[in-house]
Amino acid sequence: MAPDDWEVLRELRYAALTDAPHAFGSTLAREQALTEDVWRQFTTHMAVAFRAEDAVGLVGCVVIDGDAELVSMWVAPRARRIGTGRVLVDWARGHAAELGFSDITLWVADGNDDAARFYEECGFVPSGRRAPFQRDPTRFRTQMSRPV
Repeated sequence: MAPDDWEVLRELRYAALTDAPHAFGSTLAREQALTEDVWRQFTTHMAVAFRAEDAVGLVGCVVIDGDAELVSMWVAPRARRIGTGRVLVDWARGHAAELGFSDITLWVADGNDDAARFYEECGFVPSGRRAPFQRDPTRFRTQMSRPV
């Protein structure tokens, strides 16, 4: 993405947080308060999937605590189960490799079983690490990883 694409990214992220608020560590209200400059910065580590002219998915790959981490993964319901998610995961894997990593990690919230199954189908396996969910410490999340 280019910084000038920030509005597309913002709208997709709003759609993701509206569609599946339980799956993300952030909230719609928190992200609606972000400035244009912040959204422009996000474009440096995010990718958007299009189906024809329709933006239908997004993913990020960032370095957190020394790991390349897949973040913010979401596919619009109209583009699920047709390969969009795999294209986004492949982009994140490639970005991690470009950054010099041999593995990529992600966190999936407990109860988000469809996402966990999808990630397993993409070759991710539980790493054995679990942590409280950012927005609700009574819920937990599981880390998964795979080679890039």
